[in-house]
Amino acid sequence: MKSYQASDLEGGNFEVLRLRLFTRWRDAKALQDHTDWMSSQGMVAIYCEFNPDHGFREIYWSPPTGSGFEVRSGRTPQEFRQFADQNQERGWPLLTLHRSADGYLSAVWVTSDALDSARQLLSALGIGLASQS
Repeated sequence: MKSYQASDLEGGNFEVLRLRLFTRWRDAKALQDHTDWMSSQGMVAIYCEFNPDHGFREIYWSPPTGSGFEVRSGRTPQEFRQFADQNQERGWPLLTLHRSADGYLSAVWVTSDALDSARQLLSALGIGLASQS
């Protein structure tokens, strides 16, 4: 069975920058409304977090035109594996992964054509790629 390593988050100035770019914490309803609005502006989450006490928050980016993505946040490990397997079958690499203290997983997958653009932004924010083995 595959194992997954969460994205590394560098400290220092990267941390200050990330904190400024994160959306505020929101519940599931507000998250969906905000996600829909951001999508209409051509923006999707490049990194997301879930906290059972606070809800959801994300960092958004503008992916290359025509690229695909999938964002799933606050999922159990079993739910995450289902999405991971489906995206692996499609050939979409796992981009970022957050594991909450309670074990909930939030992940972003992208099409290969968006990977270089996403890597550049993640590097500038001090966010490491997720990995699987």
